[in-house]
Amino acid sequence: MKTISRSSESMAADKQILSFNCGDQVFGLDISFLREIIENQTLTQIPLMPEHIRGVLNLRGNVVPVIDLKARLWAIPTKVSKLSCILVVEFHGHDHTETLGLLVDSVNEVIRVPADHVEHTPELGAKIRTDFMDGIAKVNDEFIILLRADMVLNLDELAQVHETLKLTGKEVLEKTEDAEEESDSAESKAASIGSAANANSSSKSSGGGSQENF
Repeated sequence: MKTISRSSESMAADKQILSFNCGDQVFGLDISFLREIIENQTLTQIPLMPEHIRGVLNLRGNVVPVIDLKARLWAIPTKVSKLSCILVVEFHGHDHTETLGLLVDSVNEVIRVPADHVEHTPELGAKIRTDFMDGIAKVNDEFIILLRADMVLNLDELAQVHETLKLTGKEVLEKTEDAEEESDSAESKAASIGSAANANSSSKSSGGGSQENF
């Protein structure tokens, strides 16, 4: 078998992307935009926002708007499942760094895409607006749309989000903290019930011990 070597310059031009699913389409996100991936969680809704802004989450004391990517691209709300997750992305705005969450159906893996496998001027017929795209990559006979995280919200929408959070930021932060506490409390209660049930089951199977009336 003949092996074709690639230069270090060619390797440096490659893209490292996180592939993920949204609807029936596979997308890729340049990992330089990616801050972290978190499991889907309860979001706090904020008033006067477009439908594709699903809500906000409290990320270690910072209020982060979460965009429903499917709703943004195709006006179809995401049906949240156990595989759903939020991609926290960062990019440079006019004078500061923007942080957003992208709600997606599921994530796949980080892959390296050779630069010559990316078409930066895709032909007509793409399923989404071309200004959302950084190109289309072909990997293992599969086409992956490379998403521009900095174009998911336009400047007017970003300004609206910031203005609303200025007015309601403290209230929203308190709501997200309350939601997290309720979620933690529910999980702790479920764990306690599960432990009690297991202990009771073990006691019955051993045939000994006392029973408590509730």
